[in-house]
Amino acid sequence: MELLNINHIDELSHPVIHPIIKRIREKGLENLCQLNSDAFEDKKLNIVEFETVPATEKEWESHKKFIDVFIPIEGSEIVYHNFMSNLVEGEYDAEKDLIVSEGPHASKITIHPGDILILYPEDAHKPGIQVDVPQKMVKAVVKVPVDS
Repeated sequence: MELLNINHIDELSHPVIHPIIKRIREKGLENLCQLNSDAFEDKKLNIVEFETVPATEKEWESHKKFIDVFIPIEGSEIVYHNFMSNLVEGEYDAEKDLIVSEGPHASKITIHPGDILILYPEDAHKPGIQVDVPQKMVKAVVKVPVDS
């Protein structure tokens, strides 16, 4: 897991997300919603909009084939984090590239517009948790193939 900020990062030092950072700097964070996946080469871009919820409504998730890159555009959310080795791992759904696990959280990260959260296959996460009260959240989720 890595937490970065668009204003304090050298795009060349993070080859996994280099094209993402380059495009954000060219177009601006506020215009990220207008881009498509072609803007990020072999990476899949999804813009998601949702209402944050209490932690009790979320499940642990992790992925084997893709690295998740969360880029908040509007709103803030808490993301719980733990390593897969600390959780009881559920079955792997290869079609969805999803493992739902159980266990306690080890840390929580609050992300805001301008932040970039990178979650690797060993990083279980519970995204979409409300900061104080439910709020609208818009974020880009970029799926980066592990073998990139």
